[in-house]
Amino acid sequence: MTDEPLYKDLELKIDYHPTSVEDHVLEFGDMGYTLPRGILEDFGRTPRGELRRRLDSHNSMILEGLKRTDIGVDGLHVALSQAYAEEERRKGDYAYTSIRIY
Repeated sequence: MTDEPLYKDLELKIDYHPTSVEDHVLEFGDMGYTLPRGILEDFGRTPRGELRRRLDSHNSMILEGLKRTDIGVDGLHVALSQAYAEEERRKGDYAYTSIRIY
């Protein structure tokens, strides 16, 4: 795969967890949150307007952390959706490359 994070801008970063191949890490400000297996997909596929409720039920500390930044829930939603799309693209590229080798 690649060493580039799944998503990164000036305010936040989403990437694979360094010690778990199935989990992800969400970082913004001086805070970091583990997104367990399946949560990136869930958040990335969540319809607009529903992310706040899902964040609150998963880990309300993420919402509390957002309040201390200029990142809104909508901005986080875009980042999560783009990170999930990037992960899916990389999986497809890896599968295609693996098939071509054999």
